[in-house]
Amino acid sequence: MISFLVLMILMLSSLGYGLLGLRIISCPHAPSWGEDYGRAFALGMGTLGWLVFWFGISGFLQSWILWGILSPGVLSLWFLRKNLRRFSFKDIGNISWMLLMFLMVTVFLDLLEALAPPADADTLAYHFALPKQFLKNGVIEFVPIAVDGAIPLLTHMTYLLALGLGGETSLTLWSFTTQIFMMLALYGVGRRWLSREWSLALVLVFETTPAVIYGGGSGHMEVRTAIFMLIGAVAIAEGTKKKSTSLVILAGMMAGFFMGSKYFGLFAATGIGSVILLQ
Repeated sequence: MISFLVLMILMLSSLGYGLLGLRIISCPHAPSWGEDYGRAFALGMGTLGWLVFWFGISGFLQSWILWGILSPGVLSLWFLRKNLRRFSFKDIGNISWMLLMFLMVTVFLDLLEALAPPADADTLAYHFALPKQFLKNGVIEFVPIAVDGAIPLLTHMTYLLALGLGGETSLTLWSFTTQIFMMLALYGVGRRWLSREWSLALVLVFETTPAVIYGGGSGHMEVRTAIFMLIGAVAIAEGTKKKSTSLVILAGMMAGFFMGSKYFGLFAATGIGSVILLQ
């Protein structure tokens, strides 16, 4: 029971921190509710990882401190909850219902993967092992191991939160939850140009690709960083077109969170930075 409670609080805190960040930079609403949720979650998840890192390298990884990090996000969500638009199931056609049924089946299979113990090599070797080691030592420290000893750890800090407060079940379910918000973001971005049916089809194709099936419920970074890249790319495209400083700032933060999670984020930062400089 505590595992699901921790998962819920972690999700709510991510949304709250994201809404607070969007409010601070005066970011306008996205055209679709799905993209709004994706923006808030991506910004909040990155913010949580950034906050935990500073406490971690200072040796403050006690449970009460981790709860304290989550609390402001939950409070922010309570006060800013009206900024999240509600979705509606009105006027949904038969094709949309059929696509939703297929999506529910694939999501259920991903949930089964998340409920099972992690089994792939990379997840066991470092994605989930490093947060466990940091919690055991009570501090984030350099791991003198080739290749995986000096990887970016931003998203791993959210793993540390889930593992430290709710155990392995919270950790694997948190990986599953990040995938769900990636789906919402993709649907929302798709709705900029596509109908509801084609947007759902796009999400279904994404959800059934081998990379997502394999890595969605595990510790792999690809699905987690995909939401940073998606939100960042759309934000910089719209921001430069509309001369919106807030959207450019959002894109820069997404690039930074991508870099903090995986070295491939350097390409994202280079691309977004080049777009800004060429304006």
